[in-house]
Formats: sequence, C-alpha cells, structure tokens
Amino acid sequence: MGNAITIMFTNQKGGVGKTSTCLGLAEAFRYMGRKVLLVDCDPQANTTSSFQVDTDGIATLYDLIVNREPIENCIISNGDGIDILPGDKVLKAQEDMIGPEKITRLQHELKKVKNVYDYILIDTNPGTGFCVKASFAAADGAIIPLNFEKYAIDGLADVMRTMDSFRDLNEDFKLFGVLINKLDMRMGDQRQANDQFEKMNGQKMGDQILHVFDTKIRTDQTIPKAQTRDESIFENYKGSKAQQDFLALAEEFEEEIKNG
Repeated sequence: MGNAITIMFTNQKGGVGKTSTCLGLAEAFRYMGRKVLLVDCDPQANTTSSFQVDTDGIATLYDLIVNREPIENCIISNGDGIDILPGDKVLKAQEDMIGPEKITRLQHELKKVKNVYDYILIDTNPGTGFCVKASFAAADGAIIPLNFEKYAIDGLADVMRTMDSFRDLNEDFKLFGVLINKLDMRMGDQRQANDQFEKMNGQKMGDQILHVFDTKIRTDQTIPKAQTRDESIFENYKGSKAQQDFLALAEEFEEEIKNG
C-alpha cells in the first residue's frame, strides 16, 4: 500500500458511464485486496448517493476546496476497503463562482493521503468547468469511458483536445486508456465501431498516444439494477458479465502499470 495512483474518469459527453465505471473499478480493486479512495468531483454527487452518504452536517469536497477543510476531516471510512471523499450539490450551485486560485486545492490535499491508498479514483462531470480542471490538476492520468453512440469519435477528439489545453495544470498527466463501455457485439453497428477503434489504437491524437483497453464493459442489466438499488456488483451479482469485465479491467490496468 502507498503512493496511490490517481485516476480521473472523464468525457465531455454525458451518459457514457463515468460513474458506473468509477464504481465498478473501485469494487474490482477492493476485490483484489487494494485500498481505494473515491473522490466525488461530480456536482451531481451520484457516487456519494450510491454509498448512501447523508452529507448534512459533514465536511464534503466543497468544504475542502472552498473552506479549506483538511482532507482527513472530509474522508468517510467504513473499513471495507473503499473510502469516499463525498461531494454534494452545493458544489453544483457554486461551481462557476469558485476562483481559479483554488484549482490546485484538491491536488494539494490528496498528496497528504497518497501513502494510505493504492488507488484514488475521481468521478467527474461532463464539461470543462472548475471540477474537471481541479481533477486534471490532481490526477496522474485519465480513463475515458466511451460508448458507441452517434458522434462517439468526435466526443473523444474533444476530450483529447481538452487534455492538451489543460497541460499547464499538470504536465505529467497521461491518458491511461479509452474504455469501451456498454458494448453489445450482437449489434452490427457496434461491431463496426469496435473494429474502427481497434484500428485507431496506438495512433497519435494531439499530444497523446491513443490507447484502447483490451477489456470492454459489455452491456449488462446488472449495472443499472445495482445502481438503482445501491448494491454491489461484486457482492450481490457474483458471476455477472459486469463483475467479470470490471475485474478483467482492473487486472489489465495493473499489468500495464507494472510493465510501464
């Protein structure tokens, strides 16, 4: 344990599965015996809601950034291997009013706990506002969840351009990989799109080399069912496609980190 790898989940399009990917990978890492901190940097605070955290009267990410609350006062730990730095919807109302001088506040505070965790996973909202910029500054790199809806490739190009434009916030930031999500290989258009992305693997996009994970997250009704019921894929839906795919993704990620 220690010297955590910090991963942000980003895409300027909504509905691509950033939150479900963040939660699924967190569960997979925990299943492998890793200690994880989830940071809910999405002003919708869906990650926080999935842990049934009541933010009334407790310190949240908003307090950490705006009120300079120390991170140790904001993290909620229940001893099961996944801790959470909760968000709340105050951040949504106030995001446009937070000054640029606070963009590195999250980065500064996360450095204090990097030796406590193996992974820090940051869930973000669509767009390029304060929360996304703060996440770029704090993360080692990004996973970009992507599904094969219309304009998926255009959306990816937008994310890559954003990464390049934010380079001054974090010059060491890297693309860990593009994750194909909600894949249904029974659909001819999805098979075609998947083939197209496989051919793009290794190509240069902006300042980054495009890397597409071998693991794909297949369409599985387990995922929305688990989210609706605030249940764990790994505890309540053992053997599901979702559990298999997220575990394979975690193993692939660790192998790539090990091999540099």
